[in-house]
Amino acid sequence: MPYTVEQIAAMKNALASGVLRVRFADREMEYRSFKEMQAIIDTAEAELAEQSGAAPSRQIHVSTSKGL
Repeated sequence: MPYTVEQIAAMKNALASGVLRVRFADREMEYRSFKEMQAIIDTAEAELAEQSGAAPSRQIHVSTSKGL
């Protein structure tokens, strides 16, 4: 199930308040730790950015030389 902006905001507010329990409409989630909650927030934000097409692109630049 994709996360919504409202769900991410609720998780961030709970994290900032020092609370491990978050309510989304008719559902309630209790996380085991703040580290777990932060990991889920990071994942949710990445998924939301990917869905909206705002995901950052990665570029790898390689340079070589003969050592001369």
